[in-house]
Amino acid sequence: MLLDMTTYLPDENLTKVDRESMRFSLEARCPLLDYRIVDFSMKIPFQYKYNNGVKKYILKDILYDYVPKEMMERSKIGFSIPIYKWLRTTLNSELKQYFEKDFVENQGLFKYDSLIKFLSDFTRKEQISSTQIMWSYFVFQRWYKQYLV
Repeated sequence: MLLDMTTYLPDENLTKVDRESMRFSLEARCPLLDYRIVDFSMKIPFQYKYNNGVKKYILKDILYDYVPKEMMERSKIGFSIPIYKWLRTTLNSELKQYFEKDFVENQGLFKYDSLIKFLSDFTRKEQISSTQIMWSYFVFQRWYKQYLV
């Protein structure tokens, strides 16, 4: 819990909530992060937090009285970012620069033919599975451009 509160929560979740709420001029609240609730939760015995594989056991047990069971037991929906969309729209012209033959050959790090094949696979709409590799390539090239060129 302490690790989540000092790293994942402020660096990931709260940052994204803050960014998105500000984007729409909303003031977001996180009532379960009130210092009194956090302090109390740190004092609760572990078996009430995690019981027979059920995380947040005591919270779920209480909520079952107020929230429909099907809502409580649905799959998690994460905070994903639209990388695939960005690479195909907003960032596409910059991405394509990193596939130009002169750029690739002058850099000398990647095989041009392999990159072009990969780009071709990515540009076909059904090739969403290659998005993470394409994103890694894009971020690497941006880093390379900023720090090594």
